Amino acid sequence: MMSRLRIPLLLFVVCFTPAAFARVLSYAPYTNRTAIPAFQERTERYFALYERGALQNWWGPPVPTVESEVVIYDAYGLEEPRVVYRTNGEVWSVAMRGRALLISLTENGTNLWKLSNDHGATWKTLTELSTKYLTWGGYTVDLGGPHTHGFWSAVQIGTPETPFIVSTSDGIYAIDANRSARLLAAMQYPQLVGRNREGTQFLVLERAAGPSKLALLDITGYLNVLETIHPYSAIEGWISPDGRIYTTHVRSDGRYLFVRNGTQNVFVAGPYDTLPPNPGSIPTTYQDPLNFFAVPTHDYRGAWMIQRRNDKPTTLLRYTPSEGVKTMWSDPAGPDVEALHTGRSGEKLLIQVHRPRIQPERFFIDPAIAVWKVGDPAPAAYDELFLNEEYTKGFVHLDVDTVAEGDPFVFDSGVAPPPDVIISPAPDPVPGGTDVVQEWGVVRASLKQKLVLPGVARLAGAYGSFWLTDVVIYNPSESPQKVKVRYMPMTDASARVQTVETTLTLARKEQRVLRDALFNLFRIENGGGGLEFEPEGGGIFVNSRTYSKQGEGTFGYGMTATDANASASPRFPVSFAGAFPGANYRTNVLLTDTSGRGTEAGFHAFGYAGAIGRANITLAAPISGLQQMNSVNSALGIGTHESGALVVRPSRGTAIATVVAIDNRTNDATWFPPDLPAPVVRTIPAIGHVKGAHGADFRSDLYLVNPSQYTRTMMLEAKLWNTNDAPVRINFTMLPNEARVIPDALKTIFGMEGVARLRFASTGDGEGVRVTSRSYNLREDGGTFGCLIPPFNNFQSATTNEALEIIGVTAGPTMRANLGLVELSQAFNGTSASVRIRVINDVGNQIDSFTVDLPTAGGMQINDLFTSRRITPPPSAIIRIEPQTGLVGAYVTMTDNVTNDSTFVAAALAATQ
Repeated sequence: MMSRLRIPLLLFVVCFTPAAFARVLSYAPYTNRTAIPAFQERTERYFALYERGALQNWWGPPVPTVESEVVIYDAYGLEEPRVVYRTNGEVWSVAMRGRALLISLTENGTNLWKLSNDHGATWKTLTELSTKYLTWGGYTVDLGGPHTHGFWSAVQIGTPETPFIVSTSDGIYAIDANRSARLLAAMQYPQLVGRNREGTQFLVLERAAGPSKLALLDITGYLNVLETIHPYSAIEGWISPDGRIYTTHVRSDGRYLFVRNGTQNVFVAGPYDTLPPNPGSIPTTYQDPLNFFAVPTHDYRGAWMIQRRNDKPTTLLRYTPSEGVKTMWSDPAGPDVEALHTGRSGEKLLIQVHRPRIQPERFFIDPAIAVWKVGDPAPAAYDELFLNEEYTKGFVHLDVDTVAEGDPFVFDSGVAPPPDVIISPAPDPVPGGTDVVQEWGVVRASLKQKLVLPGVARLAGAYGSFWLTDVVIYNPSESPQKVKVRYMPMTDASARVQTVETTLTLARKEQRVLRDALFNLFRIENGGGGLEFEPEGGGIFVNSRTYSKQGEGTFGYGMTATDANASASPRFPVSFAGAFPGANYRTNVLLTDTSGRGTEAGFHAFGYAGAIGRANITLAAPISGLQQMNSVNSALGIGTHESGALVVRPSRGTAIATVVAIDNRTNDATWFPPDLPAPVVRTIPAIGHVKGAHGADFRSDLYLVNPSQYTRTMMLEAKLWNTNDAPVRINFTMLPNEARVIPDALKTIFGMEGVARLRFASTGDGEGVRVTSRSYNLREDGGTFGCLIPPFNNFQSATTNEALEIIGVTAGPTMRANLGLVELSQAFNGTSASVRIRVINDVGNQIDSFTVDLPTAGGMQINDLFTSRRITPPPSAIIRIEPQTGLVGAYVTMTDNVTNDSTFVAAALAATQ
């Protein structure tokens, strides 16, 4: 429709804290199915989604149709989601007001309208509408305002007595709470284009023969034709309590706001340097229709407006009848503001800004948000929420007045192709998002960060091991920041969690290293569980290493803290393709409650022939606590020789699920985070069959699982790091619920030796086949020491004007740190990417900077980084990767020089600065 329409955003900055933060927010989808939000007020606690049975398909034809569902969710997570309607038909719209629900659908070839007044417990068919069809051409761009889906909705929200007004093929109908439909105005193919705040009056565009007419319609059926609309304009607007009518005329040469008081339209504002057009004139120019737009003030008496253009500042304006047009701020950085959301108090706005990050191999858009208070200057920073954000995106649940204090918000990434835009600056970047599994859908998030390390220890383990956990906390702010740290011991689900809490004060830019964290923070001699971190300001970054000593060396695994907002939920299960690596491994699962009311999840295992082991095995965690199931293989009845995958599906609450697989021969543990689906191309940066330092002999195993009920075609493509040879591609089929382990994959299926980049993708819907890998050093007795090397998500690659940060890198006499860099273009094109590397110490000072050239579609490793660069290793370092050209991914492996056991440390995309 509009080729340069930009897309909204989603992240916010607390503008009234001493230091301005820009954060990359974590989030989790509510469902793994394609979902369309209902028409409703954004501040409602409950919201409804229509979840399609034919899941979103990125390649090829859609998957076979299965039942679609209408589901009610609680935005505050205090109740489980409820399926209130199932159908094999096609749902055209869902609307919700309070406990009232309205569905328009086609079922078995019959057009139906269904109404419920009790949140879907009972339904009545509205026979008066059985032959009527919605008159609406699709969702429009959501500019803000109190209701979902923006202007031009085919369904408008009314009053408690008449909850819905709908435009149908032969007129406008009111849907009354007594479960009846009545005709308000007969007209051919009308369009609802606005309303008043109370839902008692509506603006209707009548598309009869001849010119269209704009009319005012009230809930009793009174109709007043206001004016003729010329064919070169579309209309959207709202009605003031004192009878003024605000209309935006949308033309190819821009949007123009008018206010009507009586019979005359008075021009209010429009794009920069333009005069109001003659209504009947034919547009002769084109400009981005979002260079100017307007939404109602909280009381509908005035308008909030944005003016912007690539060569101009972005300006926020407010119009009221008493003050006229007033400039609130003008930002020379030119943020690409795309939507405005008003708080009910009238004192705050949520500013949505668009940032594009479209790049081959990384198809997503970056939304960003800031909460602004009336009287303040323009926001200094915008938080970012990376999503496959598209044309029909928008907020589903949002309370602008409380979101800055941590009230949850819900955002829909949309279902259509995205356009592009400009970037604005943001100081003090806090990287994040590495815990995000699915990068599309209707997602929940919060501006208040709570990080969870769901596995910390100071206790004895099997085979004579004793496990310790070191923790690194990074404060990216220019100001000191207090962080609450809470220890949650593992306990039975029926027990009350006895937490212990302390507060740390981190200096500006400090990386605090907490060796043997449980003892040094809480004087715990023997125990295990989880740690929660709550910063007072914008955000922090936390990772850890849990290990056991063996002689002079150590073995263990690294873990990045997970945001509580990135949890699994009843309609969003998570999979672990590498949960059961094979013979001589045991697998432990930890379940951490993030709902604050306890959680329970079922475990389902899959092997090469589909489901394996027992069904109905569950694990419950207490309120705000965690529980561990050791040797889940045994609990599921999986044979010691069997390999496969695990799917964890919460049945109540929300949870962080953690899987640790342990080699019984060496006691080396590998942490597996939830898998990424692969309906789009993903990249594992390194798989190998190669000799290493200190006698190491490295191999890489691949783990795959198809968690859906449909057959998938799988593509694996390996390209050696250090050659210009064409990649080798293998295609094969994954059956429903099939899991595979491919040992020493580079050698066995590609016939290669060395180190290679692995790209993969699968046909199908948003589920996709999931793939991960483990690289390890092989001992003569078959035992292994190694680490996870998972695929990159969209938060773990960067291009020009972006940066990756790897936090918590440690090294010393017994530990070496190797930096891996991979260029992610599809194939070698004869060029190289230039990458600047900066090393920053634990107090925020740069201690080294250099530039390397990285071949396109190739990779390189800088071995023993600190020694090779002649740097004295600080207690903890940040490695910052700044591509000058190309699309680059990065990681660090920290390898024990005695045992050759490696710990993987992921990179995270820094917020734009």
